Amino acid sequence: MPLLQLDQLCLAYGHHPLLDHASLVLEPGERVGLIGRNGTGKSSLLKIVEGLAKPDDGIVRLSPGARLAAVSQEPSFPEGKTVFEAVAEGVGAAARLLVAYHEAAHALEVHADERRRS
Repeated sequence: MPLLQLDQLCLAYGHHPLLDHASLVLEPGERVGLIGRNGTGKSSLLKIVEGLAKPDDGIVRLSPGARLAAVSQEPSFPEGKTVFEAVAEGVGAAARLLVAYHEAAHALEVHADERRRS
């Protein structure tokens, strides 16, 4: 059973078609790279897959129980958080443990550098 199926997607802005009957089937274990020039519909396609936008025509099927995660092209970070902390939030409950580990590893590295200089 496919994880994701896009069937005959169409999307246009004005007279400029970005997706013209595009189809894709993504099976478990497959990996996909989305490559193209600016303005060719990559971000629009991903927004459709995420459910943030609707195609003009076509069908999007996400397998029941499948989880979808995305990173914004232009993320906004809460004030006072490092990029690492913001990214670590993506692992849910393990975020605090991951941040604590990162801070401890960094502290050990700084301490080792200070000892080498002495």
